[in-house]
Amino acid sequence: MARPAGYSSDEDDYDSFGEDDFDEPPFIQRNLNPEEEHEQRLDSLFFAIMRDDLETVNQLLDEGLDITVTVRDNWNLIMLAASTGAVAIVQELINRGADVSCNRDKYTTLMAACSCPSSTAPYEKSAQIAKLLVEHGADVNAISRKRMTPLMYAASNGNVEIVQQLLPLCDKDAEDNQGWTALFWAVNDNHAEVVKVLLEAGLNPEKNDIRSNSLLHYATMNDADDIKELLPTKQQIQTVEDVFKNSSYNFEEEFENLKENERPIFFRDVCVMLYGMRCEQLINIFSKRNVDLLTFVTLNEKKLQDLDVILPYQRKKVMIGLYKFHKYPYRAKSIPIVSKNEIYSTIDFSNALISAVRQITTMEGAVVYMKSQISEPLFDKQIENSIVQIQTKLKSVKRLSNMLLKKAKEWDQMTSSADLITKNSLKKRKLYKRWILFFGILTVSFFISKRSVFN
Repeated sequence: MARPAGYSSDEDDYDSFGEDDFDEPPFIQRNLNPEEEHEQRLDSLFFAIMRDDLETVNQLLDEGLDITVTVRDNWNLIMLAASTGAVAIVQELINRGADVSCNRDKYTTLMAACSCPSSTAPYEKSAQIAKLLVEHGADVNAISRKRMTPLMYAASNGNVEIVQQLLPLCDKDAEDNQGWTALFWAVNDNHAEVVKVLLEAGLNPEKNDIRSNSLLHYATMNDADDIKELLPTKQQIQTVEDVFKNSSYNFEEEFENLKENERPIFFRDVCVMLYGMRCEQLINIFSKRNVDLLTFVTLNEKKLQDLDVILPYQRKKVMIGLYKFHKYPYRAKSIPIVSKNEIYSTIDFSNALISAVRQITTMEGAVVYMKSQISEPLFDKQIENSIVQIQTKLKSVKRLSNMLLKKAKEWDQMTSSADLITKNSLKKRKLYKRWILFFGILTVSFFISKRSVFN
């Protein structure tokens, strides 16, 4: 026997019927008191609606049952009929004066019609019921306890006909408690035809929900290739494989388009740290805001809120992760070494340069982070010692950068190529001049502008 729509799709909105409730109607008993007889008649009415038995429904109503009575689990008659696709019974109840706007804990009759699955009744019948309800004043923008609208229920259920009916009448861009529009519900439940209709109606395909997940994220999770093809190709999501596959740094990638006094973003480091914190769902937020490594390692609660990290538990995970990151001391091995009397290729030079800038960035971030966590003078000797250690390491990096600059100038003055790998020395030397100028400006400006940090 068919069950009311929504029984299994949204347990929070319904008190589930027990399995026994869907057996055959009870055997008609005789010689009952008036109260027991009334309950038996209500049970008969319930099963008549479930079986789409209009004749019995009319008979019971004509015998005195009121149109406003509720049956099992507090279901209103018209809501129960709408949820099972009983078109003729819904029409009869409307003719008898049933309230099309009634609701069951904010779950309305129109929502019940939109949620009726095809396994209970053909979508065409549900669409007829939805049309009847709207024509008689049902609210197309009503919201449930989860702030879901009738359009969202129809999209989740895959009923294209109802979706097309409601789109011109309702707020199509409405969002529920998790920041989902009807388009999210259609993608999440793998209804490609509904997705296509909603995209054609102008729903935003690039929106993220409150977890920072995109439509493409849910389509990918569901292996819905047909839906992924409908979404904009410029949408991208970061996966663990994406980040670690491209985790090696490329010299030109990091420095090529930098302007004077700018530092590299080092966004791959940010991604790797987010995965370590189990906050990979935030990558898209930080990517859109161009959050660089220095900004990331100095984040606090207020900055995370400004970046639209809405959920408190997500902010807490990031803050705990940053605390653990800054808790560990820097090691000498983390700083590249330029040994005397050793032959270097341009690749060696590039890697050392990138590593040095990364270390300057993270060390500066550590100092800023620790000082921002201290609201009073440094009474904690351990914290004070940590800052002194970082200052010492920064001086080592400064010495290293000077050595790198000296080595680069020596290479630039050579008549023969210093590159042990490529033969295009002239082109390389032009690139080196740009990198030398940038790194010199970066080093000098950093130690001048940050001098107050170490006083």
